[in-house]
Amino acid sequence: RQAAEFRAIPKLWYMPFSLNSAKAAMCLRLSSVNEAAERVDLGVEGQYDFECAQLNPNMTVPFLEVEDKVITDSRLIADHLFQKYPGAGDRKAISEGQKESVIAFVDTIAEWDEAVWCFTHIGEQASMANIPRYMKLHQQALLANQKGSELPLVDGMSMEDVYLKKIAGLRYFESMLGSDPGAEDYQRNNEIVYEQIWAKANELLATRQSQDFLFGAELTTADALFVPFLYRIGFVAKVNLEENFQQYPRVRQYWQQVIGLNGISSLATEWPTTRVRGLANFEC
Repeated sequence: RQAAEFRAIPKLWYMPFSLNSAKAAMCLRLSSVNEAAERVDLGVEGQYDFECAQLNPNMTVPFLEVEDKVITDSRLIADHLFQKYPGAGDRKAISEGQKESVIAFVDTIAEWDEAVWCFTHIGEQASMANIPRYMKLHQQALLANQKGSELPLVDGMSMEDVYLKKIAGLRYFESMLGSDPGAEDYQRNNEIVYEQIWAKANELLATRQSQDFLFGAELTTADALFVPFLYRIGFVAKVNLEENFQQYPRVRQYWQQVIGLNGISSLATEWPTTRVRGLANFEC
């Protein structure tokens, strides 16, 4: 989206227990602009406040204000930081001619629908996660209706319509969790992508030294998306994680090495362990 004003220093808005926020946070941490960047913790429902809805009418997390843009997708945030502010690992990978390979792996991760995978593994409890969201969104829609013209238009829509569109989007997402043929096909394809991520990571690691990461001795944007992926699998379904580790022992070795890095494990696993497991931990 076009920003209302130019911002030279990136500003990341995130939710601490969101997978996509963890991806963006790790990308920012590995970038050359890390120390100067600003960060805003939105808490549990801050993404639905008027300020955020005006900046990012999708009301998804994370989003990044940078230059003349508001980037509202974690994959696009990763790409922007990779292209404009590459960190040491990315610069080395690019210099070694691995730029396209890094991008290809990131694209594979981005193709996986984490929310659908997690919800299908939780089962019937899945729909409960959206109950507080619907409550908050309906409250905000009613408040926007009361305020009317006091609130600015966003992309040509009233604030009330912005919230109603978000509610409709959540209802569509829930339809992807059902048992109709379209939803089942989507879930099946998502499982295929899931397996492709593991196989590709194992293939990359098999060409490296035992102490290396996906593209060498330094962490890259590819790692910034893969590490939160692994954590999420273990957080939601430890059995699945262990099964995949048994199939791909080199990925297990990689994971053990990553979580031992100073500051990286807490950065990439930004879901507080004190929160209710499962239902409280999905972003939309």
